Amino acid sequence: RTDGPSQADGGTQCGTQAGSGIPGGAAGGDSSESKGTPKRLHVSNIPFRFRDPDLRQMFGQFGKILDVEIIFNERGSKGFGFVTFESSADAEKARERLHGTVVEGRKIETKAGLWSFSSFSQCCMRKNTHLCLGGC
Repeated sequence: RTDGPSQADGGTQCGTQAGSGIPGGAAGGDSSESKGTPKRLHVSNIPFRFRDPDLRQMFGQFGKILDVEIIFNERGSKGFGFVTFESSADAEKARERLHGTVVEGRKIETKAGLWSFSSFSQCCMRKNTHLCLGGC
């Protein structure tokens, strides 16, 4: 049993749209997404010494970047972050080219990232739970 509304009660999980179960996204796939739409990539296993400018430099060769966010805690980088491209075509090109590359001995992984860790974290803090049920 959890506190707050359940999925069956019409609640949504933190970071998901109602009924989709997909973080930050709609129930459908990417087929309707325009190539000119901004696209956020989740980048994991980045070197712990990396800062936003390092990630921006690494991904900037593939197109215009709107935002870069590396996630930190009190001890430093958590080794992952997000890069938002102006164009989904540029984001896909970067994902294809950089996924699996080795940077400073670490194999970089890239995938679609529809919402940021900070928005998920803030939602959980508001709800005072790690389950994040009940919508945000």
